[in-house]
Amino acid sequence: MKKTLIFLLLVLIGSATFAQLGAALTVKKADARYVKSAGSFQLKDSIYFKEEVYTKQQSEALKNNNQLLEAMTRIGTIMKAVPIGVSTVSAFNSTLALTDGACIYVMFDIPDTIVSTGVAFSLNVAGNFTADNYNGFSLNTVSGSTYTKVTETVTDGNLFKTTAYTLGQKAWPTPQTLLPGTYMITCHWNASATTTAPTIYTWGAVSTNFGLLFSATNKLCGYLTNQTTTPISTTGSALTASSSIPFIFPY
Repeated sequence: MKKTLIFLLLVLIGSATFAQLGAALTVKKADARYVKSAGSFQLKDSIYFKEEVYTKQQSEALKNNNQLLEAMTRIGTIMKAVPIGVSTVSAFNSTLALTDGACIYVMFDIPDTIVSTGVAFSLNVAGNFTADNYNGFSLNTVSGSTYTKVTETVTDGNLFKTTAYTLGQKAWPTPQTLLPGTYMITCHWNASATTTAPTIYTWGAVSTNFGLLFSATNKLCGYLTNQTTTPISTTGSALTASSSIPFIFPY
């Protein structure tokens, strides 16, 4: 009798475990976090996560990226997202001199719905120049390797004259609700005459060969030259890969 009861108990426990496992696989990515309490589990060299399968290396990168943001949010940052590939607070270790007419694209992963008011940045050297054409930031959706502009900040000729070593901010015309997905934010400077080009801090460096990992020719960071306005649409293959990720982020 005791053996029969023990057997039935084990069957019931096993059934509950498989039911929980099935539920974990059907949770949507929209409310995803790389933690066990959100419904993920590890199986050998892969992570089965919210109906998607990532390699162990990809999962670790996403986990570190999200953990950095979550930790900084807990201590009061206005940051709403960090660029893909940034897993430590490596900002301010290097800088990038902006080039007249260069429109720089930086890729962000948004795991949960956020409302972005604008873009924040920090300069190492404030520019001394006469502005022309467009100066500002734009928000772009990513579909495959096509980047399509959603909105942009109002052009501001004094934007890249912001005092060095401070956190500059520029608001979107209206707050933007960003659903889970991948986005590009651009940084764009134009001038007709330049005494000192603005120099922006960077998040650090990423190998330009990183693009070899993408079948759709995406770039984590890349740029277009000779742009007087921010393109309505462009593609990853049109960008020149950049090894320096400008220190910009949505707030």
